[in-house]
Amino acid sequence: MEKPGIKQIGVGLLVFLCLASFVSWVIFNLRHLPRPIRKEIRWSDPDSQPWEERKWLMYDAKLGGGRPAVFEGQPEILEGLGYKAELYKEGQKCGEIKLGVWLDGTVAGEWSGEFERSEPAKKRYTTLKDRERRYVSNSFRGNIVKTKIYSDEQGQDRSKLYLIARGKLLLEEFDYQMRESHTIRGDVYVTGWMDSDYKVEGKLYVCWTDWSEALKQRRSESQRRKESEQADILAPGMVEIFEWEGSPER
Repeated sequence: MEKPGIKQIGVGLLVFLCLASFVSWVIFNLRHLPRPIRKEIRWSDPDSQPWEERKWLMYDAKLGGGRPAVFEGQPEILEGLGYKAELYKEGQKCGEIKLGVWLDGTVAGEWSGEFERSEPAKKRYTTLKDRERRYVSNSFRGNIVKTKIYSDEQGQDRSKLYLIARGKLLLEEFDYQMRESHTIRGDVYVTGWMDSDYKVEGKLYVCWTDWSEALKQRRSESQRRKESEQADILAPGMVEIFEWEGSPER
């Protein structure tokens, strides 16, 4: 059997180097391909509740900050923005919200208010401060989302910028019939759409689970806390939705 000549060895080496270069090129380009845009969620979609949108609460905005915009006409965050607006439900004032949008796309703020529910029993709810931890419990934090597209019955509007935030809730619940007060905890979500003039129209969702039956059965505090943690991953039992709108403070 004849031994391979120098020419054959050279050809084989050349082919090997070409294959190695091609594989390296493919791996390099796969690692640097642009990430796909996330699936759009319709604003008008009844299944698009904020507690089901936690995948948007990933601070992906910090990867690109408040600019450049993804879609034409979408506002760019060129400086920090501050908002102060009143909360309304069915035309009645129920509180106040303060919100800031930072250059890196972070959204944060706090709210306070008072409202009533008539079902299943008439109760009054008032925001509280957590004196033990010494911070405002009814605060929230989140981010802008440049890839979500606004949609309603008139169609899509890609020029609007979406924002979403989440925080912890601390309320005093007063039962008019029982003449008793309880402290309840839950979640607060803030969403909004910013137009090209930086005006925001949004909603604030107050969410909690009614543990009055658990209290009547005198369940232990640890058991109620465990149930509360489990309920946190499910749809809340009680939801109050407030609307707000505002322009940046100058």
